[in-house]
Amino acid sequence: MKRWWIACLLLLSLPAGAAPLLLDGQESVELAGHLELLADPDGRLGIGQVASGAAGPFRPLPGHFTDGFGPLRGAWLRFTLIGSQGTPSRWWLRVHPAYLGRVMLYRPTAEGGWSAASAGSEHPEGRPLPDRVALFALEVVPDTPRTFYLYVRHGAHLAAYPVLHSTASLYRTVAGEDLLFGLFYGIVLVLVVINGLYWWALRERIHLEFALYLLFRGAFVLVANGHLGQFLLVDQPEMVIRLQLLLLGLTIASLAPFFTGILDMDEVFPRLARLCQGLGLIAVAAALVMAFGGWRGLSGPVVSFAVFIGLAGLATALVQWHRGAPRGRLLVLVMVVFLSGAGPTLLGTLGWHVSMLGDLYGVQLTTGLTFILLHFTVVSQVVGIKRAKEESERAARRAAEAVERERAARRAQSDFIAMLFHELKTPLAVIDSAATVLEHLDDGRRNETARRYDAIHGAVERLNRLVEQSLSPERQGPASALPDGGGAGGRGELR
Repeated sequence: MKRWWIACLLLLSLPAGAAPLLLDGQESVELAGHLELLADPDGRLGIGQVASGAAGPFRPLPGHFTDGFGPLRGAWLRFTLIGSQGTPSRWWLRVHPAYLGRVMLYRPTAEGGWSAASAGSEHPEGRPLPDRVALFALEVVPDTPRTFYLYVRHGAHLAAYPVLHSTASLYRTVAGEDLLFGLFYGIVLVLVVINGLYWWALRERIHLEFALYLLFRGAFVLVANGHLGQFLLVDQPEMVIRLQLLLLGLTIASLAPFFTGILDMDEVFPRLARLCQGLGLIAVAAALVMAFGGWRGLSGPVVSFAVFIGLAGLATALVQWHRGAPRGRLLVLVMVVFLSGAGPTLLGTLGWHVSMLGDLYGVQLTTGLTFILLHFTVVSQVVGIKRAKEESERAARRAAEAVERERAARRAQSDFIAMLFHELKTPLAVIDSAATVLEHLDDGRRNETARRYDAIHGAVERLNRLVEQSLSPERQGPASALPDGGGAGGRGELR
């Protein structure tokens, strides 16, 4: 009870501002609500000016520090810690996000001065322990307030999420993060390999587009969360920043064609689909400008492209659901999860306050869940395409069988007509020959029989023409017009 009275007196004796943080039994605590801010856009202020008040007053922050996207700039954060009896004297300060370029902590010394420690992606050697984010050791004295100053400087998205940990909490937190990130990267790697193999085997473009989006998005997470700088490019902070900006543009560029394809946006909103694909190309150009031209303030609009594509995708998914599409509900769920992860990022770009859980870990969780849901969506779409192809192949086989049956029937008909043609031509030839012989063997009464012989020859010729026009192999097809009733060769008819 006594120490609570002492703490209250200490709090009342401090100047107005953010409330000091009393450490009493906690193992891990965020400094949100205990921070004060002093802007330093040009980076010209020193600790002497800041601590003495010559640089201007600090203003309390309602939560963590977020300043959105913009050019290279800095900011000072101030916080006060009060220890209590029975709490550890050594604490660890982790400053998220991992991509911050320069992070400096100023600790008060017994002589009244300040002890500086540097960290961040530009000074990874300043971390007392291997970690993906800026890490500092703090000493807290029981019942004695100690004020610390934190300086952060970065281009593009400037934010700071300081969190205090005891030694045991630090190791548990780092181990838990390693497990979660390992699971996330494992999911990404497995999905990339599976969809790459599917594309190689099935040649369905949707698998290739999804694999590219997974690859670029996973690589962006790897860079933005500090793992690339921690393990591979340890001494190349500028290269890490450039890779992060390039991967941001490539992620959005791969997102646009994939979303428009998986949602069939070309059929629902063709102009909107072309606009989304155009934004993807603009994102690549902007990323190149940011990485090599130094205009890193373009990061905010580029991130807003992803949110716009997500909103367009949600509108398309709702239309698909309304139309009764088989994957309508799944598509709506995918887009809602995607926007729930992209939303905090957009709020951060605008400089609005968001929680550390939503801005950092929430994005990774929703991204992993989005990947899994997208994989099921792609698989369901490919299964639908495969079923449609199988049905088309079955219809083609049925059509081929019908054609073959028709051909067989036509061959049988042709054979029958050829036989009928032969059977009719033969007796007609016999009749004509017999009439000719009889005509030559006539004993002189030709005048009486000539007219009858002519009638026989005319009838035979008429039947021959009928058979030729109707049954000859050359004439099979559309029916020909029948000959007229007149005789041939000027011969008359038998009465």
